[in-house]
Amino acid sequence: MIKGKLVWTVMVLLGVAFLAICALEVLWSIRYAPGYTARYGTVWEYARDWSNWMPAKTCTYYVNAWVTDKINRDTIVRFFAGNFALGVPLGLMIPYFLPKMRTLGKTCAAGAAFVLAKEAVQVLLMLGSFDIDGILLSCLGMMLG
Repeated sequence: MIKGKLVWTVMVLLGVAFLAICALEVLWSIRYAPGYTARYGTVWEYARDWSNWMPAKTCTYYVNAWVTDKINRDTIVRFFAGNFALGVPLGLMIPYFLPKMRTLGKTCAAGAAFVLAKEAVQVLLMLGSFDIDGILLSCLGMMLG
């Protein structure tokens, strides 16, 4: 009985961690990207300019920027660590709460759907960008979770 309560408590804490990471990402977008939304009239215009559908494009850019010191390294660390950390709680929670999703492929597919929804909400609210690399990094985090 104690073991079951402990597992339940851990899973709830992981859920809270997942929601906290999502909230921090949105708040970071609001704090560091003010005025971007004022330039765009519609969500479609915003999505056109703030979406990346090419795998490894953002990761390659950030690795090159790290090496050449082009941009603030905090931004690079937040991108990689934030997206990776977002996947770890999902990788632990999905198999626990959805027993039919206990295989690696099913867990990654279900987790990718959650992350895809988060990325889409960022664009719909014009508070961030849609990035396929973020989804892929989150899937790596899910695999480790």
